[in-house]
Amino acid sequence: QANYALYILAVTRMAWHAPTRAYLARRTAEGKTKKEIIRSLKRHIAREVYKLLTQPQPAAPLTG
Repeated sequence: QANYALYILAVTRMAWHAPTRAYLARRTAEGKTKKEIIRSLKRHIAREVYKLLTQPQPAAPLTG
């Protein structure tokens, strides 16, 4: 289930996230396949999620 969630995040980012689209173009120019690019994106996203889970940032105070 986690692998599928990472896959969905990677595919969504490939469609809508400008830096990810630039990465996709760069890796395609290097001759990487779409499957290889998705695999590396999933690794990158997993690292981001792990960092957030192990080192949570303090919440900003609410103002009202």
